[in-house]
Amino acid sequence: MIFSFSRLDLYPGHIKLILLIGIYSFLGLSNFCVDASEYDFTAVTFDRRPLEIDRTDVPKQIIIGSSLGGSSHVRPMLEIGKILTERGYNVSGQVTLVAPGNILPSKEYPSISQISTGPTIDYIEEPIYQQIFNLRKLFVQNYISHFNVYKHVIETLNPDVFICDVLMNDVCLDVAWINNRPVVGFGEGLLASTFTSYRSEVLYKCHVNMENESFLNRFRCAIIEPVRFAFGMWSINEDLNNIRAQTGVDTVINTYEIIKSSLFLANTFFGFEVPHPMSPLVQEIGPVMQDEYPILTPNLLSFVSTHKKILYVSFSEELYTSLENNVILLQTCAEAIQQKIIDGVIWSFINPSFDEILLKTITLSDGTSLSTTEILSNQHPDILVSRFTSQFSVLNHTNVKVFLSSGGYMSSYEALYTGTPMLVMPIEFRDLNNAEKLERLGVGLTINRLNLDAKDILSKIKLLLADQSIQNNLKKTKVLTRVNSKRKYRAADLIEFVMHALTLNPNDSLDVDGGEIGGGRNYDGLLKEWTAPEMRMGFFRGKYFDIYISFLGGITIVTFVIMRFFLKCCC
Repeated sequence: MIFSFSRLDLYPGHIKLILLIGIYSFLGLSNFCVDASEYDFTAVTFDRRPLEIDRTDVPKQIIIGSSLGGSSHVRPMLEIGKILTERGYNVSGQVTLVAPGNILPSKEYPSISQISTGPTIDYIEEPIYQQIFNLRKLFVQNYISHFNVYKHVIETLNPDVFICDVLMNDVCLDVAWINNRPVVGFGEGLLASTFTSYRSEVLYKCHVNMENESFLNRFRCAIIEPVRFAFGMWSINEDLNNIRAQTGVDTVINTYEIIKSSLFLANTFFGFEVPHPMSPLVQEIGPVMQDEYPILTPNLLSFVSTHKKILYVSFSEELYTSLENNVILLQTCAEAIQQKIIDGVIWSFINPSFDEILLKTITLSDGTSLSTTEILSNQHPDILVSRFTSQFSVLNHTNVKVFLSSGGYMSSYEALYTGTPMLVMPIEFRDLNNAEKLERLGVGLTINRLNLDAKDILSKIKLLLADQSIQNNLKKTKVLTRVNSKRKYRAADLIEFVMHALTLNPNDSLDVDGGEIGGGRNYDGLLKEWTAPEMRMGFFRGKYFDIYISFLGGITIVTFVIMRFFLKCCC
């Protein structure tokens, strides 16, 4: 075959190479190449890529702060804290709880201690604080007492970094702020995410995804409801700022402004949330789950082994379910067994209303009467009531077919991880969005706690068991949840980076282009690698509105001049 150089794209480098080969050939040096046959590839040995980082002289005092408390709410942060302790960090101290007694120490987190900020909300009053405005008022009232606890922690432990649960936890953020300590925000969901027009809140009586809503609904949910909500919070925030002034904390219009330049870890994952763009400082690291769970007790194991189609009922230990709802749910469970929709019920009953429901009688649709005392004392062969169950271990059993829950984050994640369809009865404002997200994913249905109806519940249990599309969706979300469940180690990695940045460049407030970042506290430049230029440019310049307005203005002027020219010509 004859090659034509005219058909080849020759670059100067190619020409030089051809000339060199020609020269070597002419000089008889064509054997300059290495003979590959002389190299024994089978004798190659390998070494592992080093994964460890130097933790010498890195700050190791970490505070984990939460105002709401409760084991299910605090556990994700403790899981990350556990990883950090295994890496040699001293996560000592502060899991601030509004809870009676102590969650810690425990066998699960033996190296993490606790300082309590006081008692939890009384169960009987809990329904009052299921409303976000009432809950906000409560924590504003408790601000000074919690502030004093944090002040004591600062004085005694001298922490290097705060990991603050941002929900109703102004005091943790404020104390870190005034003491020049870096903060890592933590939250269930994307609480600190930037505003996106097509995302909203069920709390506003809107939908989490506004994609298919009418103009009026989109206008209401984007403008009217947020303004109404902000107006409702205004007086509460004014009271908070007055209290802040008493403790030497500056006035803050929006608490999230404190952490706008800080790393925020969101215990959620793609697929569960409505997709939208996020700041580099907001990192999804969920679902954060335990690696080990208590196994089923012999009694539970015997029950799940002898029943093939089980409904599992479990609400968070911090929630109060009313007597009326408990009676309706218990009646529905008995009805479902009698109609052979299911063949067994496990009810984790850790609620003060447990005692209230005793000595009641429930009547089934066929006229059969059952004593609640007999059911709750486990005299019914197909209903097992327990004060405590290992929720994940129960859900992970193949004979558990439906999960009735309030739809909290941890319950939702565990159900998705095990592929268990959910019947959600939202109780707190935090549960409302999750219920709609589960319905949007096609893996759950919702019942209204304010209008419970046994027939409605039974029909939805049937649908969850029989609908093949729900089963297919569960398989998909099960894979999605398991793939994302390893990201708690990434969360620990990111916190480690903050710790190292604090040591290696504590006063660096210059970005890569030489501009200032922040300029206030000495850790404002720590995360310059994640800080988008938009945040330093300001809203107007950062969105390039000045460019767009200038361009549109120029087009308008040119159009106006051309129109005047033609008008003069025509006249």
